[in-house]
Amino acid sequence: IENCGVWGANGGTFHKVLQDNAHNHFAENRQFLDSIRLFDGLSAKHKDRVGEAVFNEVFEGGARVVTEGDATAGMYFVKKGELKTVKGGTVKPNGEFSGGVEMSCIGPGDCFGESALLTGACAGVTVLALSRAELLCISSRELREVLGADLGACLERSFLLSSLKKSPVTSQFSSSQQFEIVKVMIVNEYKAGQRVEDGIRFVAVLEGTLRGFGANGVVTLERNDWYEEGV
Repeated sequence: IENCGVWGANGGTFHKVLQDNAHNHFAENRQFLDSIRLFDGLSAKHKDRVGEAVFNEVFEGGARVVTEGDATAGMYFVKKGELKTVKGGTVKPNGEFSGGVEMSCIGPGDCFGESALLTGACAGVTVLALSRAELLCISSRELREVLGADLGACLERSFLLSSLKKSPVTSQFSSSQQFEIVKVMIVNEYKAGQRVEDGIRFVAVLEGTLRGFGANGVVTLERNDWYEEGV
């Protein structure tokens, strides 16, 4: 037997520490959820339930959060840190990611994963942490249970917001300004061969394929793609 130090706590004390920690996390996360415009319109009760369902994850700089082509298990909200989305690229045998084309940057208050949840498709991009990032995550099952009939509208708003953030023009607007744009956007359905009306400034494809003619010839827009007049 050697000299040593021992830390201990009885069951009641340990349980209280866990309760206090959970309460502090809930209060902090609940306050953060109030700042996310995606949940504007939800009741306080619904937001409380989201706050109870989310859990924290931390990724160091360079870590892969989501990989293109993988199934998406839930939705992520950026609490702290910076990330980027990349199209293409490869994962080396050692797990390191290389190549690809950077599509957009993601920061505090932004979210991702909504497109795959909305359409049921696999992740369309790889998400990499640029710095140490703290994320709030919620599984697709719990998100459906919490939001119910409001889920589709929330995911559509989130998808449209992420499309605006990819535009070199609207990405310069504040989050509040982008959200005001989303509020006046409408979702239209078009049959195969139907012509899209002239004069539309911004288009984001939720599902299907659009084809048209641009300055450089035929332009094809797939799901998750966007088009902005003059860009």
